[in-house]
Amino acid sequence: MASAFFAAAEVRPPSILRLLKPMAGSWPIRASAHNVNNGPIPGRPNHSIFTGSPLGYSQSVASRHDPQKGNQMARTTKAQREAEAFRARIIELLADPDWLNHEHVHEWLQKLSRRDPRLGYSPAERAAVARIIAARTPFEAWDEYSVKELITAAARYIADFSYEDELFLKELQTRNCTALRLEDMRQLVGLARVAGVEVARFKPDVDRIFDEAA
Repeated sequence: MASAFFAAAEVRPPSILRLLKPMAGSWPIRASAHNVNNGPIPGRPNHSIFTGSPLGYSQSVASRHDPQKGNQMARTTKAQREAEAFRARIIELLADPDWLNHEHVHEWLQKLSRRDPRLGYSPAERAAVARIIAARTPFEAWDEYSVKELITAAARYIADFSYEDELFLKELQTRNCTALRLEDMRQLVGLARVAGVEVARFKPDVDRIFDEAA
């Protein structure tokens, strides 16, 4: 199930841009009419003339002002920063020790955190992590009822619940929970309503939570 839910990233390296190379003679440079070893050239006036060699100009000037090359470097740097920030969010998620019944998700996040960020992350992986963050959003209360109040109210009718619900409530009591994740809070509110508590149905703005996590 986990393998179908999380897709692997595949990022191609950026293409190499070709440097601009002007045609010979198109970028004349100035040179002095001097013989390098013996001073001025006989029979020639001692002033500067143009030569046809473009090498100095094309390498020292044209490459520095190549806008395409500059933009490509900026985009790569931004992508690296985003990848590092995404990996930091994964590590922050893993710092939470409570992964009961979600060990397979924890294992997948560990594998993702060990990947070199320079390889990038796929849109499917980013969306999956956002869903995990949304699902693990803690709730301390619902409809003005605290988690402790809901647990206490639901536990009064624990004998009327199923075996799974009974285990769920007893676990919450043992752990002395004051906040619950989204799915656990939904189950607790449902049990409290069955027990007669006049609490609203648990319908958080999941889309907003997901957008904030993305």
